[in-house]
Amino acid sequence: MSIKDRFGGDSAADTAASAQISGIAMYDAIPQPKDASIGQLAKTAAEQVSTLVRSEIELAKAEIGLQVKRGAIGSIFFIVAAVFALMSFFPFIMMWANLFSLWLGTETWDWCGYLIVFLLLLVFAGIFVGIGIWKMKQVEKPEKTIESVEKLKEVVPSSTKPAPSGYTYLQ
Repeated sequence: MSIKDRFGGDSAADTAASAQISGIAMYDAIPQPKDASIGQLAKTAAEQVSTLVRSEIELAKAEIGLQVKRGAIGSIFFIVAAVFALMSFFPFIMMWANLFSLWLGTETWDWCGYLIVFLLLLVFAGIFVGIGIWKMKQVEKPEKTIESVEKLKEVVPSSTKPAPSGYTYLQ
């Protein structure tokens, strides 16, 4: 298993989510007979709007779910980095304690070992912060959902817009 697969690269789950996004079922407008009643036309329009809204919700779920997963993986690296930074605090304190004992007259060099451990833990914390930043930068906006909702705003009338003369919007 590669690092890319292990830490949220183009894994099978990402590929499946991408396939899910592009596979939302939509259908073309159903041609109505010329003598269709207003009730039939309203029913067809309501069904099509309902299908459109459900499809928008499915697109948002699929696209946002993938980004939430990537963000969660990135935040795990920040948590690991915080643990290493916390662990580095104790050797640092012990190093100062041994350094003070050296200054006070004991001729030991024990504090160097504590300093080395402290620096190594900080390096590990830095590595995990770098990986966490890298993973967080991979989180993208749900572009398809935003674009689709913008198009939906053009199609579905808003209640804040005035109705054209002679027409009223149903509430």
